[in-house]
Parts: sequence; structure tokens; C-alpha cells
Amino acid sequence: MPVSPRTEQWQDVVGTDLQVSTLGRVRRHGEMVHTVNGRVGLGGRGKSVAIAHLVLWTFVGPCPDGMECCHYDDDRGNNALSNLRWGTHSGNMQDRSRNGYNPSRGEEHGRSKLTVESVQQIRQLHNEGWTYTA
Repeated sequence: MPVSPRTEQWQDVVGTDLQVSTLGRVRRHGEMVHTVNGRVGLGGRGKSVAIAHLVLWTFVGPCPDGMECCHYDDDRGNNALSNLRWGTHSGNMQDRSRNGYNPSRGEEHGRSKLTVESVQQIRQLHNEGWTYTA
């Protein structure tokens, strides 16, 4: 259901007193709701849900088995319907790669203890039959 970014439609969120819009905004009793880290409280201590999930549940339907909420642009703050979909974890990871998210890997990772050269030496020794026990 493509939605023009200029057109905002509101719908009730079933089972709550909230309304959510196609632009990812949330209101309660006609007033905008304060959100924290892309989540909104559902009432009760500690009960909250991601706004992206509310948008998809309301305008698309429940999450199919094996699927998760995906942001096309990987910006969790962009909860517009046009930026969201239910998709596979694999598809979500492909989005991250396509959008330029490259976490540090190997020796570039901040917690790395081995260099590429060390790993190659260890593998060579292992292939030659060497073992190590602490």
C-alpha cells in the first residue's frame, strides 16, 4: 500500500487508546504522544512497543511467522509506512549491507585479540597436527 509522504492517514490501534499515522506519528485522545527511542508506552509500568511495529500492525496486518519489522533505509527513527515492511532477517541484513552499514570485523573490531596473521599461523599449526591445551 504505497502512501505519499505528503498524505497522512490516521487509524486506531486495535486494543489500545492510541492512533498511529502513515508517517509514523502516534497520538492518544487527539494529542501527540511522547515517544522514547522509537517506542511508545501502552499503559502499565514497562509496557512499550516499537512504533514501527504499531504502524505495520495497523496498516498492513500482523507479523507473519518467521518475519520481522524492516526499515528500508535502516533509520529506526523513520517509521513512515512507506519505509517499513515485514521481511526476513536475511533481507533485513541485506538492507544493512546495501545501505552501507559495515560493522568492524576481524582485527578491526575493538575487542579483537588476534590479527589475521596470527589466525593464519594458528590454522597452519593445527593442520600440521599441533594442539594446545591451557
